[in-house]
Amino acid sequence: MHVPSILKSRWISLLALLLIVISLGVVIGNDYGMGSDENLNAVVGGRALRAMFSPEGYQLYLRTGESIGHHGPSYFMVFVAFSRFFTLIFKDWHLADGRHLTNYLTFILGVVLFYLLCLRLLPRRIALITSAVFATQPVLFGLGFINQKDTPFMVFFLASLMAGFWVTDRLGKIMGSGGVDPTSGSAIPIGQLIRQDWKAARRVWKLLLTLSITVFIVVLVDVLVFDQILDEMKHVMDLASEGIAWGPLNRLYELIAEDAQTTPVELYFEKLSWGYWVIGRMSLLLITLIANLFTAVRVLPSTMKRIFPGDWSLYLLAILAGSLLGFTISIRAIAGFVGLLVSGYWIYRYRERSIGLLLIYWVTAGVVSYETWPYLWETPLFSFVESLALHSDFRIHDVLYQGVTYPSNDLPWHFLPTLFALQITPFVTPIFLVGIYAAVRAVRRKEVDCAILLMISIWFVVPFAGTFLPGTVQFNNFRHMLFVIPPLFVFFGFGLKLIMDAVRSRWVRLLMVAVLLVPGIMGIINLHPYEYAYFNVYAGGIEGAYEDYDTEYWCTSFRKAMEYVNKNADPGATIFVSIPLYNAIPFASPDQYLTKLTGEYQDASYVIFCPHYAQSSVWAQGAKVFEVKHGSAIFAEVYEREPSTFENQME
Repeated sequence: MHVPSILKSRWISLLALLLIVISLGVVIGNDYGMGSDENLNAVVGGRALRAMFSPEGYQLYLRTGESIGHHGPSYFMVFVAFSRFFTLIFKDWHLADGRHLTNYLTFILGVVLFYLLCLRLLPRRIALITSAVFATQPVLFGLGFINQKDTPFMVFFLASLMAGFWVTDRLGKIMGSGGVDPTSGSAIPIGQLIRQDWKAARRVWKLLLTLSITVFIVVLVDVLVFDQILDEMKHVMDLASEGIAWGPLNRLYELIAEDAQTTPVELYFEKLSWGYWVIGRMSLLLITLIANLFTAVRVLPSTMKRIFPGDWSLYLLAILAGSLLGFTISIRAIAGFVGLLVSGYWIYRYRERSIGLLLIYWVTAGVVSYETWPYLWETPLFSFVESLALHSDFRIHDVLYQGVTYPSNDLPWHFLPTLFALQITPFVTPIFLVGIYAAVRAVRRKEVDCAILLMISIWFVVPFAGTFLPGTVQFNNFRHMLFVIPPLFVFFGFGLKLIMDAVRSRWVRLLMVAVLLVPGIMGIINLHPYEYAYFNVYAGGIEGAYEDYDTEYWCTSFRKAMEYVNKNADPGATIFVSIPLYNAIPFASPDQYLTKLTGEYQDASYVIFCPHYAQSSVWAQGAKVFEVKHGSAIFAEVYEREPSTFENQME
C-alpha cells in the first residue's frame, strides 16, 4: 500500500504543478504582441479550414500567397480555431491573445513530452529537474507564446518520436506476454517463407493478388503524378452533361447538377476536382491498399502473420503515430526526418516484424499530411518537393551578429553554437558538454538504451551539421533550429546526473537546482513580455547584446507602442508604421488609420518604428515621444510629427 500511495501522491503533485503552469498562461496570455508572420499565418489557417468545406474556400486559400508552399497549415488551423474559442471565454481578449494561449498550451504539451522522453534515459528526479530547466528557458518560454511555427514544430516532432516509442512498447509487451512468439518461424528467412506461401496458394487468389497490386501501383502513380483518373471523370461528366453518357450517369448528373441545362459544365468541373482532391483521391488509394492486404492474407498467410504481429491495439497506436507524423509534416515538410528516425528504430528492434507497422505508419502519415495541407491537393508530389526545396531557399535577411551585419546565407560557421551558448541560461552549456562525456560513459556501462540515445544524437547532429553547409540560411537567431533543443537538454540531463551523483549533501543538491533555475525564472520575470529576446551574462545580458545581436526581432513591442498612441492620438489620426504593419493593426483604436504607404506618410501624426529594421529609420522623423525598452535596449519607438513631451517606458 505504501508504494502505490507514494506514486499517487507524486502524480497528484505533478498534475497540480501542471494546472498552475496552465493558469499562468491564462493570466499573462494577453500581454504579448504579434510576431511578424502571425497575421499571414492566421489568414492561411482560416482559409485552409474553409478549403476543406468548399471549392470557393480552396480557391481563396490558393490566393493567400507563397507562404502556403513552405509552411503547411495544419497547426495554423488549430490555433485559429482555438483562438476563436478562447475569445468567447475571455471577452476582452484579441484573437491574437487566443492564438498566443494556444501556442503556450502547445509548448506545455511539449514540456510534458520532453519529461516522458527523459524518463526513458534518466532517473525520475533528474528528468524532472531537466524538464524544469528546459521549461524555464526565457527564449523557449517567450517563443512558446508568440511563435506559431517553430515551437509547434518542436512539440509535434517530439510527439511523433514519443508515439513511435509507444508503438514499440506495445509490441514489446505483446511479444513478451506470449501474444506473439518471437521465435515463431524465425528460422525461416522471410524470402523463403514468401515462396512457401506462394506455392501453397490457390491460383485464383494469386491472380487476384497480382491484379490488386497492379491496380494499386497504377492508382498510386496516378495520384502522385498524372491525375488521369480525374481527367477521365471530367470526360464522363462532360458526356453526362450532354446526355450521351451511360444512362444512370446521365440521370445522376441531372439529380446533382442545379440548372444543368443552363449552367456551364466547367463550373461543375471545379466542384468535381475539389471533391476528388478532398475525398476521392485518398479514398481510392486506401480502398486499393485494403484490397491488397485482403488478398495477401489469402495468398501469404504465414508471411502476413510474420510482418503483422500483435493485435488491433498495436495498429491503432501505429495509426496514431502516423497521424502525428503526418500532422507534423504538414507543419514543415522536413518532419519526414523524425519518421525516418522512428522507422530505423522499429527496424532495429523488430526486423521484418516491423514491415506491417511501417506500412500503416507511412500510409497514415501520407494521408493525414495530404488532407491537412490543401497546397498538395492539385499536384501532391510536385508541390511537396517544391516545399522541401523552399526550406533551403529562404529570402535573404540581414543578420546582426557580433556587431556585424551579415546576409543570412553567408554567416560564420560559429553562428549557431554561439547563439545557443548566449541565449540559453549560463550553466546549461558547460553541463551539456559534461553530458556528452556522461552519455558515452553510460553507453559503455550499458546503463541506457543505446538505440534511443543514438536516435537522439542523430536528431541533434544531422540538422545541426546541415547548418554548416554553404549557402544555408539562418536568421532570427536560432528559432529555425528550435526543434533540436530537446536533445541538447537530454545531454544536459546526463551531465546533471553525473554531477549530482558526485555530490553527497542533499542541501548542496538543492542549492544546485536553485542555481540552475533562478537565471531562467528571473529572465522570464525581468523581460516579460519579451522573454524571447533573452541573452545571458556571457553576452552581458540584453543590454550587452543589443548592438551586437538581433534581440526583439519580431517587433512584438508594437502592442505597447500602440497603447501609447491610442491614448494620445486624436480620433481619426493617421499612424505610419514602417515595418511590420500587421503587428500594430490588431491593437489600434477603431477610429485610427494605420498605413505603411510612403505616399501617405505626410498625413501621419505618429510614426511607429522598430529599430530591428534599420533600413526603415528614414521614416523615424519628428519628436520621439515614447520608447519601449529594457535598460539601454530599445525595442520600439514612437515619433510625433509635431514636438511633444518625451516619455520613456521601462519594461
